[in-house]
Amino acid sequence: MFTGYNLKLNEDFFDNELMSFDEYKIIGESHLNSKVFEYKNDLNRYIRKRTINGSELQDDNFPIIDADVFISHSSNDVSLANALAGWIHKEFKLKVFIDSNVWGYSQKLLEDINSDFCNKKKDENYGFTYDHNACNNVSQHVNIMLSVALQKMIDRVECVILLNTDNSIEVFDDINKTMNITYSPWIYSEIVCTQIVRKKPLLYYRKYAEFFHANESVIPEYALIDLKISYNISLIHLTDLDKEDLMKWNENFKCNCYEKYQDYPLDALYCFKHPKELENTKTLFRYFSCDYIEYFKSVVDGNVDSQYMYELFERVFLCEYEKNNCSICKGERCKCIYKYQSVDIEVSLFHYDKRPYISKISNWMCWS
Repeated sequence: MFTGYNLKLNEDFFDNELMSFDEYKIIGESHLNSKVFEYKNDLNRYIRKRTINGSELQDDNFPIIDADVFISHSSNDVSLANALAGWIHKEFKLKVFIDSNVWGYSQKLLEDINSDFCNKKKDENYGFTYDHNACNNVSQHVNIMLSVALQKMIDRVECVILLNTDNSIEVFDDINKTMNITYSPWIYSEIVCTQIVRKKPLLYYRKYAEFFHANESVIPEYALIDLKISYNISLIHLTDLDKEDLMKWNENFKCNCYEKYQDYPLDALYCFKHPKELENTKTLFRYFSCDYIEYFKSVVDGNVDSQYMYELFERVFLCEYEKNNCSICKGERCKCIYKYQSVDIEVSLFHYDKRPYISKISNWMCWS
């Protein structure tokens, strides 16, 4: 994940577009349904020595897919989320992920395991009863499978968008402060995940080489009131987004599509929401070879803050390179060593076609 957005949106946004809300929703559903995997309902295939292989069950029913944008939303906002997915895919050709569309099998999986392993019996009313404790155990496993798969998807995608509506987020005024709360355990889990998941630099998702290197149950009476559990949720780490921003994103993309944003449509959003990060990333590709950048991406695996990465490169290689000076030691003829974790790789600085040329790579320390 590179970044996350807190998007406040309603159906009115689509009134300004060339297509209707329902048309975008159909496009979104079609796009998302194309990613649906066939539900594997034969549980026997996962049983080894009287034990279900949960890892295989998770991989087959909640597979990690290729996507650019993850939309977190309330179950009451499915139509709005699908329309947003349709708009993003139609306008920018980006791949969108919504778990309820792609992984709609969690309840079916839960029912199948309960039927086979939770002492299912017919009752006197021609319904069924199950072992309560066994059902609780099954529910824990299936929910954890889904939760882990969601976390993996959030880590994988470039951008996460929280669809912030009255159904998903409620502003709660406490005595001394205002808090955002959600009643959805899934939204709570997803947004907390966006707080703690590793933030990968934009560099991790880019290959700018072509620009620079040309080539439902019975309810007991006491529970007639719906159970509601709330979770405090922080949205500070998410960048605010509204319909004007979406329109500006679309305008930027359409005006500059073939010049700048055809390969990476999200850059048309980042150019005014994350301009420094975008410019830093492009600068790195401008000055460094593709092989070097790909090697560095594989070494750091998204664990280095992008601003630090840029400053690290800039201080050694980009500052005053025509004078062959290192900006740390100020020496006229210096060597700089980068040390990433336990790896020491020497870097030599010299000119090649007016660009710093890297012979070897690592973390940094400098002497003259």
